[in-house]
Amino acid sequence: MQQVSFKVVDRSGAERAISIDVNRLTIAGWAGRDQAAIEHHIAELAELGVKRPSTTPCFYRLGSELLTQAEQIDVVGTKSSGEAECVLVHSSAGLLVTVGS
Repeated sequence: MQQVSFKVVDRSGAERAISIDVNRLTIAGWAGRDQAAIEHHIAELAELGVKRPSTTPCFYRLGSELLTQAEQIDVVGTKSSGEAECVLVHSSAGLLVTVGS
């Protein structure tokens, strides 16, 4: 099981630190509210050789050990790139919203 830590800021501005044990990791691909933007992104990826998804969004289950808060990670190949994404974390403190890549 993977453990991650967050600084949580509530609506009043109060801050507290929490740690969460992560036992499931699900990634949503090709997701968004703007279907035209999703189609544009699919076309961009197709030009790079990425196969078009059969449906959108696509959900992928991954091992929780792939989740990290490390400052650096190793990637395969020179064509890897990061994308800033919305991250939702279900916790005992409620649903947390953060960013990830």
